[in-house]
Amino acid sequence: MSNAQVNMSVRGLTKVFELGRGKSLTALNNINLDIMQGEILGLVGESGCGKSTLGKTLIKLHTESSGTIAFNGEDISGVMSSAKRKSFSRQVQMIFQDPYSCLNPRMTVEDIIAEGPDAHDMWKKEERREKVIQWLERVVCMPRISVATRTSFRADSGSESVLRAHWRWSRSL
Repeated sequence: MSNAQVNMSVRGLTKVFELGRGKSLTALNNINLDIMQGEILGLVGESGCGKSTLGKTLIKLHTESSGTIAFNGEDISGVMSSAKRKSFSRQVQMIFQDPYSCLNPRMTVEDIIAEGPDAHDMWKKEERREKVIQWLERVVCMPRISVATRTSFRADSGSESVLRAHWRWSRSL
């Protein structure tokens, strides 16, 4: 058995959408799961089975109807304050199944990889390129290249998605 810490714990998660005229749609019903530190959760299922709704509820784009969500041992169920939401959003991210629809082909690989850290002022300007190169080398998706001029459509978008997910869950760099 691993000594990994539970990053996210979900118990009894239910999401009901009110459709109006007394009608509702239960999209999630009594979901229980644990995501361990360093683990990446992949959701697979039929169209319309609730994959996106679960992801959006876990990252707090939807508020759960019932149940609890704990992140790093802290209950984040219900509506979050803006400060708590900002802190939380720096640590989690959904990666959509079609990277081509969410990656801007006019952006360089460097800009795509640094988009999250830039949004949260996490890297100094002078260390940005070196941090991006370290991440590219870490996930072994590209050798040390000139990331400033290479655009995303010439790179492996799947590797970029893995890189983004890995960056979110790792604390070592």
